[in-house]
Amino acid sequence: MHTHHVIIEIKTEQDISIARHEGKAIAEKMGFHLFDQVRLKTVISELARNIYVYGTEGHIIIEAIQQHNRVGIRVFAIDHGVVNDARQQGLGCLLPGVHRLVDSMNMVTAEEIGTEVVVVKWRKERL
Repeated sequence: MHTHHVIIEIKTEQDISIARHEGKAIAEKMGFHLFDQVRLKTVISELARNIYVYGTEGHIIIEAIQQHNRVGIRVFAIDHGVVNDARQQGLGCLLPGVHRLVDSMNMVTAEEIGTEVVVVKWRKERL
């Protein structure tokens, strides 16, 4: 499978919409069910909004992935924002909702590097 990915810089609210649209388009091309397309769109929107609200600069990377016999989408939300109390509260509210919509989620945050959230959603095979 050819690896397809897009990188969207998140600087404005319009960038959030662009990221959402790109994610849904990739999911649709890859044959994700409509409900999973909407789930991915929601996840990307929440991650991008978090960058816009709390990060000083950042980007979303959306990539098609393949592992053994399954295909999926991996989303990276990376920013260089300072991790402070308000940011921690924002992430605390965001992450449980995002986690329920994806198959895996990982987050690394540190004062020196900012925050990186990585989520994966696998395509369910049609019955």
